[in-house]
Amino acid sequence: MSLEDINKELYDKDAQPAKEEAGTGSPWGAAENGSSDQQAFQREDVWQKQQKGLTEQGKKKLKVALAVLGAIILLAGAITAFVVIRKNAFQEDRVEIVFDGPKDAESMEKVSYVISVRNGNRAKLGNVELVFNYSENFLPSETGNEGLRILSSGSSTIAVGEIGARQEKKIILEGAFYAPEDAPVYIKAKALYSPGSYTTRYELENQIGINIKSSPVFVDLTAPVSAMDGDNLSYVIDYKNLDVKPLENAQVRAIYPNGFEFVSAEPKPSEGSNVWHLGTFPAGGTGKIIIQGRITGSKGESKTVQALIGKIGPDGSVLAYNKREKVTAMTQSPLSVYQAAVNVEDGILDPGEEIRYVVRYKNSGDSLLRNVVINVELKSRVLDISKMRIAKGYYDSKSGMITWKSSEIPELANMPIGFEGEVAFSVPVLEILPVAGESDKNYSVYSVAKMDSTDILDPEGKNKVIMSNALDLKVNTKALLSVNGYRQDANIENFGPMPMMIGSETSFVVRWDLANVSNDISGAKVVASLPSGVKWTGKIYPTGEKISYDIRTNEIVWEIGDVPAGKGILNSKKSVAFQVSVVPQPNQVNQELRLINPSKLTAKDNFTESVITVEEKEKTTRLTEDKSIIPAHYKVNETP
Repeated sequence: MSLEDINKELYDKDAQPAKEEAGTGSPWGAAENGSSDQQAFQREDVWQKQQKGLTEQGKKKLKVALAVLGAIILLAGAITAFVVIRKNAFQEDRVEIVFDGPKDAESMEKVSYVISVRNGNRAKLGNVELVFNYSENFLPSETGNEGLRILSSGSSTIAVGEIGARQEKKIILEGAFYAPEDAPVYIKAKALYSPGSYTTRYELENQIGINIKSSPVFVDLTAPVSAMDGDNLSYVIDYKNLDVKPLENAQVRAIYPNGFEFVSAEPKPSEGSNVWHLGTFPAGGTGKIIIQGRITGSKGESKTVQALIGKIGPDGSVLAYNKREKVTAMTQSPLSVYQAAVNVEDGILDPGEEIRYVVRYKNSGDSLLRNVVINVELKSRVLDISKMRIAKGYYDSKSGMITWKSSEIPELANMPIGFEGEVAFSVPVLEILPVAGESDKNYSVYSVAKMDSTDILDPEGKNKVIMSNALDLKVNTKALLSVNGYRQDANIENFGPMPMMIGSETSFVVRWDLANVSNDISGAKVVASLPSGVKWTGKIYPTGEKISYDIRTNEIVWEIGDVPAGKGILNSKKSVAFQVSVVPQPNQVNQELRLINPSKLTAKDNFTESVITVEEKEKTTRLTEDKSIIPAHYKVNETP
């Protein structure tokens, strides 16, 4: 068969396959149709179809799985039920604090409040504690508050214990408010507790506000409606006990505004410049206090002064029965004046220091000012007036006043609007401060500048005096440290040859003496060191003095501590003596030997709060203070 015929037969859809001689229509013969053995195998159904359903082992596993699932469902249900039941047993919003008591109260009158802690839960509340916080002018009664523990002037606490399911407990709090009329006060309660078997601490708060209707004590305050910078003014406090019983531990207190300078008061304050102790203030008792002072401030400022009457509380604070306040409005002064000590730092002076003052002034008003006079008042016992220098002014020693007029400064005759100028002077502090008694201490230099004009009048028609800022410069004390050496000493016996000899040990006594002039000092200490080759023998006098020596650094420290003013001036000096020794070496022949290096005193001035420092130079064997030593013996000798 040709290739063309083969292709035609293969791809002709109508062609019939050729029959094989040995087969029945299959081109593969008997292999395609199978043998008789194969037909027998099929008839025997050796390969059967898989049976449907679970085996016995599978059924057992299914039963176990279903049992576990059921247990889980039951457990989840039990837990859910427990949570729901427990949640329903306690809810925070079912606990409350309720106050029962007056919302209006009289000052100083006893009041009583019932504080109920209510538990609306099925679970009990354990370890319940109430913490009270209240205005500091509420004072719990010393009796009647069973179990109340005071924590501070504004808080207390009480242990309530356990509150059963759907029960409440009541606590009674008694006390009195010491407050001015219409003062808003309060009592706040906080409950701390643990519900049921919980260990967590919960808390709940509530409070009651109280208004003070009236006070049994009357207080009134008078103050000027307006004032100018530098004005002198008066405050008047009137008070009266309206109660039928006396007030114990009563006091009146004034609270001054910023810029107020206290000058005097009638009667004089019992404490500072603003406290008057009344003690037992009788029923119906009255009183008046007149306070004089000076106010400074800028235009538009409001100066509020307060006056209160009350009692001293347990912690020393004042519980106010009544209080008043007044406001003074600051207006523009037509003259402004300011003084400064231009060379003084921090307002502290040293004895002998010169003070250089400058006074600056200005016409701050809206009109010409005529016949202006400038005065500076100086007050101090420690100024060296003989060395005062004034530019164009005049000092009156009787009044302690320096004055400048238009005869020296022509611009003062007619001072134009906005005109500015200044005057100056200087004066030194005495080098030696006067100390004749224990009261001669804590010196200062006070000064204030004053100006007036015929065009500035006060309400009475007199020339109004405009005052500057006041300066009160404090003067440091003067501490005097001396270092002396002796061969002959009454308290410590020396040894060794004199004059000093090469190779021989010779001892000397060194003494520190301290005097303190005008202010108490504290933390005083003297420090020095011994030169190499100088030995510390350990002998000191007095033996009780706190003096130490460090052998590694050769440092000597004398811890003095407090030294009163006048020590060494009004009585004996503070002193300590100690012994040192030297062994001269061949290279020191014909030389004076150093016994101690420079000494330094440090201390705090309790009045000025400055650190006082005094240094003294080294001390050698040239001991001119010891008259028993001849000058030839100041140096080391080679032979006796």
